Amino acid sequence: ELFFAIVGDHDEWLRFDYAYSSGGRYVLPNRIVLDFGDNQGQPLVVSVNRTCPDPVDPNRNVSAAYTGISSDRLGTYDPVYGGFAYYAPLVFANKGGLNSLIHLQNLGIECSSLELWFKGQDNCLRPILGDVLAVAPGESVVFDPNSVVGPDWVGSAWIRASEPMALVIDTLGPNHFTSYTGVPADVYDADGFSLGSMVNYAPLVYSEHQGWDSAIQVQNLSGATAAKVKVYFLDKSGDVITTVVDWICPRGSQTFFLPVISNMPGNWVGHARVESQEWWT
Repeated sequence: ELFFAIVGDHDEWLRFDYAYSSGGRYVLPNRIVLDFGDNQGQPLVVSVNRTCPDPVDPNRNVSAAYTGISSDRLGTYDPVYGGFAYYAPLVFANKGGLNSLIHLQNLGIECSSLELWFKGQDNCLRPILGDVLAVAPGESVVFDPNSVVGPDWVGSAWIRASEPMALVIDTLGPNHFTSYTGVPADVYDADGFSLGSMVNYAPLVYSEHQGWDSAIQVQNLSGATAAKVKVYFLDKSGDVITTVVDWICPRGSQTFFLPVISNMPGNWVGHARVESQEWWT
C-alpha cells in the first residue's frame, strides 16, 4: 500500500516521512491509518568512528568518533526569532595547523537557508557572517570557515536555519582529528527549552600526562548576557587543586588549557567542574 501511495509522489512522501519521524498519523489514500505514536520501534543509539591518513604524515592514521544525533537533540522552533539555532563551541581556521569543517544536514521537510555567524575568541564585537543559500530536505553540505575568517583564527560559531539541522564539526591537523556534534540553542518560550546547564562536569582531564593534555572549551549559550564562569580542577579524591574564573561574551567561548594554568601540577590526572556563576552588575 505504501509503495503505490508514496513512490513517485513527493507530497505523499513528505506527509509519510513527517508522520513517521514525529510519531504522528499517516492516512493512506484508501483511508488506512498508520499511527506511529501507538506503534513505535525500539530506541537506538549510534556511534560513528572514522579513521583517515594524517594530513602531515600519510604513513600514520588519525581517528575520531561522534555520537549520532537523536531527534530530541534537534532543538525547538523559536517563535520569536523564527527558526532553529545551533552552536559549535570550538572552530579553527588555519590556527596552529588546525582546520575545522562544519557538516550540516537538513532534517526538515522543506528547503532551508543557513546563516553561520563566527565569533572570535575574546572578541565581543560584531560576529562575522557566512551563509548557504539553500539546502534541500535530507541534503548535507560542508562549510569551510576559512572562506570567511582566518588565518590564525579560533572561536565559536552560531548557526540559524528555518528547518531542524544536524551538525557535526570536524577538526583536522598534524597528528590530530576530533569530531563533535552541535548543540541546539535555547528557546525562551513557555516550554523554556535548553540543553545548556549552569553546572557541567568533565570526568577525565589530563595535564602533561604521558604526552596527553586537555583543553576545556566553554561556550556561553546566552545571546544577550555575558557569563561569569568558574572552573574547579579536582584530583581523583575530589580535593580542589585550583580554580579559574573568567568572563565569556554572549554567544562567545573560552578555552581553559590545563598546561598553562598556574598551580596545576605536571603529569596530572583528575576531573573538572564548570559553573556559571550568579553575578550583579
